[in-house]
Amino acid sequence: LQTSGDNTLADATYVFWAKTSVSTSQNVFGHGGERIGAFYFNFFQNRPFLYLNTSFWRYWDDTSKQDDGQWHHWAVYVDADDITNCKLYCDGVLQNVNQTKSTDTNANSYTQNLTIGARDTSAGGIPFTGNIDEFAWFNTELASYTIRDIYNNGKPNDLNSNQFLSASKENLQAYWRMGDNDTFPTIKDNSRNSYDATMTNMDASDIEEDTP
Repeated sequence: LQTSGDNTLADATYVFWAKTSVSTSQNVFGHGGERIGAFYFNFFQNRPFLYLNTSFWRYWDDTSKQDDGQWHHWAVYVDADDITNCKLYCDGVLQNVNQTKSTDTNANSYTQNLTIGARDTSAGGIPFTGNIDEFAWFNTELASYTIRDIYNNGKPNDLNSNQFLSASKENLQAYWRMGDNDTFPTIKDNSRNSYDATMTNMDASDIEEDTP
């Protein structure tokens, strides 16, 4: 899914639901290359991995929720200047850091808009095999209680609803609901912006009714 936004390296939080049974490495999202704003499931030794530069990356402990075939909610915070401040949440719970490398002084600049389900527009790397739903991009770090609010005890919150915190709405840059009133090949941005996305190397049947 090639979006039309988020092409500049900056602090950001990405929240989404994902479901897959694939236990080998695969891209969840990226910004143009293997080491460019890329997040992976099961990258090496089955660990979630944020890859921002050759020596500017972070692993979290392996969790079976990456590939147990069930829907889970994820939140990835990218601190563009400090890899040691990057965070990962699963089902509202902060994940334990496994390993970090920060000998590079900064992350690579983005070379493409945000790609969901691969790391670049050519479906490079190891494209995601499974389902992704309710993907949102915020231009700030979200507080842990906000992430728990989005998780909402296992059911997706509509980020445009009155139940969602108004302060966080101001930082909502894009919100792709992944099929709700969408028509192939366009996935609409349901935020106040217009960062619509295009289904790439896919067909209409890839919009499924299987949701969290």
